[in-house]
Amino acid sequence: MTFRLRYLTEDDCAKCRECCVFDRYDVYDTPLITEEDAQRIRLIYSDIRFTPRPCGDCGQDAYIFDMICDGDVRICPALGSNGCILDGCRPLDCVLYPYMIVGIGQRRYAAVSDLCPVYRKLPDDLLYAEVCDNMELFALTARRNIYVREHDGQRLIKEIL
Repeated sequence: MTFRLRYLTEDDCAKCRECCVFDRYDVYDTPLITEEDAQRIRLIYSDIRFTPRPCGDCGQDAYIFDMICDGDVRICPALGSNGCILDGCRPLDCVLYPYMIVGIGQRRYAAVSDLCPVYRKLPDDLLYAEVCDNMELFALTARRNIYVREHDGQRLIKEIL
């Protein structure tokens, strides 16, 4: 399954880089990576390392990238000078960004991060249409509980499950 963001260009991402740089308090927002994704990335980029991350009730192994530390800043090791070096093997969490799946009780929603300078300015109707056009991918992601984050003020776009 492929997903292409309508309103974001590769140049936008290469210039911004907000989604790949975190302060030490944002580590919660780092992309979650399945064992399958980690193995695929290791085959191509043997120098990229991962840290196990407990996934609570989902019962799956999850990982996050071992970030490059620069003071209080954490930088994704896959961030190159022109954006992400992973291209076709980016983890699903990264593919969907600036969207994410958030949970409120048993309900799952597609939400959008306010960190993305392009997507935070877009009206809800455009975001809603983009989510609807990719509903199969969002539903698949929502069913894999590893990717569900607690709602923490993110802008909710559409209920998925």
